[in-house]
Amino acid sequence: MAIATGEWLWLPAAVVCGYGFAWIGLFFEKTRPATFRHPFYSLMSDWVMFKDICIGTISL
Repeated sequence: MAIATGEWLWLPAAVVCGYGFAWIGLFFEKTRPATFRHPFYSLMSDWVMFKDICIGTISL
């Protein structure tokens, strides 16, 4: 939404909301996020999941 409206200042907040809570959970689990080891695969898997949600393979 922020990109479509041109409000680029909201983009970091979207990243924090998207990944921040997951990373906090990993801290309590004492595991290391795969995002740091394989950032490209992590990003691509997010897009694949988004595609699957859009075409209805994954329901919310």
